[in-house]
Amino acid sequence: TVVFVDQGDAESLADKGEFCHANGIKFIVTETRGVFGFVFVDFGDDFTVVDVDGKDASRFVITNIEVTQDEKDGSKRAEVSIDEEGDALDLMNGDVVKFDGVEGMDVLNGTEHTIKVLGTHKLAIPANEALQKSGKYVRGGYISQIKQSDNMS
Repeated sequence: TVVFVDQGDAESLADKGEFCHANGIKFIVTETRGVFGFVFVDFGDDFTVVDVDGKDASRFVITNIEVTQDEKDGSKRAEVSIDEEGDALDLMNGDVVKFDGVEGMDVLNGTEHTIKVLGTHKLAIPANEALQKSGKYVRGGYISQIKQSDNMS
C-alpha cells in the first residue's frame, strides 16, 4: 500500500507520515512551487532497491582471458581484459558479471561471477577447477553486468 500526497501543510503531512510509518504503509509527498519543488519518500525501515544507481547495465568486449596465480594469497584467478578502444570499466569490486560468446574457455559461457577490478580495462574472477582445465582463451566473448538489488535498512 502506498499513500501519495501532493499538497498539505507541514503539520498534516507530518501526521499522515507518522501514521503511515507506524502502520507499514509507504508514504510519498511531492509539491511544486513554480520552478522549485520537493519529494519526500518514506518506504519504512526496511525496503529493497532494485536499481541502486539508475544506470543501464554495462557490457564489454573481451580481448583476452588468462588464468594466473594471485600474488597475495596464491589462489588461481582468471584475468579478463576488455577492449582498450572501448569505454573503461565502470564496474566496482563485488559487482557481478555474466559471460557469453567466449571461444576456448566455453565453460565460462552463461556463468555469473563476482569480480575484482584490476585496472581500467582488466578484472579478475576466481578460477575454479573446471575453468583451470578448460584450455586457453581463443577469441571473442562479452561480459555483461548483472544488476543486484540492495536491501536498505
